[in-house]
Amino acid sequence: MTRRRPHANSIWPTRRDLSGAYVQSVAGSIELWLPDGRTENGMRTGYAHLLSRSEARLIAKRLNQCLDATVLR
Repeated sequence: MTRRRPHANSIWPTRRDLSGAYVQSVAGSIELWLPDGRTENGMRTGYAHLLSRSEARLIAKRLNQCLDATVLR
């Protein structure tokens, strides 16, 4: 029997009003969805990127390093 994590398949939005990007766990990978600012038939359009969990962790690490290195103090 395989145990599932409590938040498997959850969607994690970047904004409370759901107007921004989101990430989601999909079959052992991470899907990153970025809106492109357009709509079709009333639905927002955007780009989905499927990443391995290790690649997603490395991107998160690099984003934090970039933010820390460019902060104004």
